[in-house]
Amino acid sequence: MSDTDSLLPCPFCGSNPQVYSEEKHDGCKMFEVLCDNPDCYGSTAIGEKDNVVKSWNNRPIEDALRAELQQAREALQKVVDIFEIWEMEGTPAEGQYELCQIARAALATEKQG
Repeated sequence: MSDTDSLLPCPFCGSNPQVYSEEKHDGCKMFEVLCDNPDCYGSTAIGEKDNVVKSWNNRPIEDALRAELQQAREALQKVVDIFEIWEMEGTPAEGQYELCQIARAALATEKQG
């Protein structure tokens, strides 16, 4: 596995990052992750390799949004599941069919994306 295999794309422009290393005067190697896009200034602090990779990949806002999106998917799936039960029982009320179609379309769009 290369250094860049474990790196997420640049959070600012989506380009691929690279790990750069420099040997200091005391013989220690210091690392930095930089975006390959010359028009982007995405980078991490200089430090030990594991720390700069972890820092580059730290995306708390994205993680929170993924969790929220998953909750929304689960809620939509519950709507579809409930409607299918009502449909089997022959008791869907007015408006429920349209709501279910919207939920199904949203779930299908998410699976395609």
